Amino acid sequence: MTLRVGSKGEKVRKLQENLKALDLYPHKIDARYGQLTREAVIAFQERYFVDGTVDEFTERAVESAVVAWARRERNILVNIPSGLAEIEREFGKIEFTDTAGGYIEIKNDFAKNIVEHEYPVVGRQIFHAKLVKVLEAALDQIQKRGLDREFRQFGTWCPRHQYHDSAKSLSTHSWGIAFDLNQATNLPGTRGNIDPDIVEVFEMFGFEWGGRWAFRDPMHFQYARRY
Repeated sequence: MTLRVGSKGEKVRKLQENLKALDLYPHKIDARYGQLTREAVIAFQERYFVDGTVDEFTERAVESAVVAWARRERNILVNIPSGLAEIEREFGKIEFTDTAGGYIEIKNDFAKNIVEHEYPVVGRQIFHAKLVKVLEAALDQIQKRGLDREFRQFGTWCPRHQYHDSAKSLSTHSWGIAFDLNQATNLPGTRGNIDPDIVEVFEMFGFEWGGRWAFRDPMHFQYARRY
């Protein structure tokens, strides 16, 4: 069922309750889809697609975000940095020189922080040592929920600039604190098709999803904010 301005009933009530739980709808719960509800939906949908209607995908995404938001504090195992200075303080500073294709060559001893480890669902992967327990816990939840069937491609540590553009800042992949999921069907600038339940799990454990950014990058998950 698609909800839009003029819709009424229990589904609208539930939507309003969920949006209120996310601090997006500070208004009366009246089970009527009016302009205030539409504005709250648009605020939520900024990182999906903005048209002010609610389809099944968005309805599930709202519900998943409510669960992730409610559980987020108890699952944070490593401080989540905000901005470059905090990323460097938490995970280490990278000294580098540029190479072709937006890649970098690391010149200091930062690489000692990068370790290979066997994880649930995705097998042997390379990440920052501080994230091993975080990823193990998150991927264990993915497996327990049967979401592992949704994993087709998985990319991890890659020392480079954002979007392989040497004019941009370093990618969080350079620190080994990010991964890309199902790249072929989740290209930058698109809505993508990542299951909202997968987003819920990783957000519960502190990851930020690129599908919520102003310029959407739905394949991308990173253990950092505002970068």
